[in-house]
Amino acid sequence: MKKKISVILAGGLLAGSLGFTAQSITADGNTGTFQSPQNESQEKFKKKADESLESFRSEIINEISSTTGFALGNYEQLMRDDLHKNIDRYPGLMDMIAKIQNKQAVGDVIPYVFLHKNGKKGLVLEKKADGSNIAYQITVKDNKWEITSSRTVKGKKYNR
Repeated sequence: MKKKISVILAGGLLAGSLGFTAQSITADGNTGTFQSPQNESQEKFKKKADESLESFRSEIINEISSTTGFALGNYEQLMRDDLHKNIDRYPGLMDMIAKIQNKQAVGDVIPYVFLHKNGKKGLVLEKKADGSNIAYQITVKDNKWEITSSRTVKGKKYNR
């Protein structure tokens, strides 16, 4: 049992150092952190993994924003938990994101959603495993979110 736990923790540390956590899952479902740490060792691991995740998120978002030409100054990120909790506030947005995710391949990064401060438009940023960056422009039409255009550019390929 002790050997099994150390193997799991070692694998988790490796995954955590690469940016995988329960809050950022690639299309292949890789995760590497504890939802609720049970001891100090797990708490330290979770903190390090969360810091790694935040660094990875920032790097990906900044790269997609700069390569696609979309400045995010007037946009606020809509976190997945907030979207789930307020699904009625964003009609069709979850379905639209699900359609994007259903087309993802192993290693693609789950899309990030940004809504403009005016609440009527937004961006969905996606990073593909091959390095491609995709920015989907979205708007509310007839009280439902939909993709109005997209821009795909070559970006940095991340080795995981």
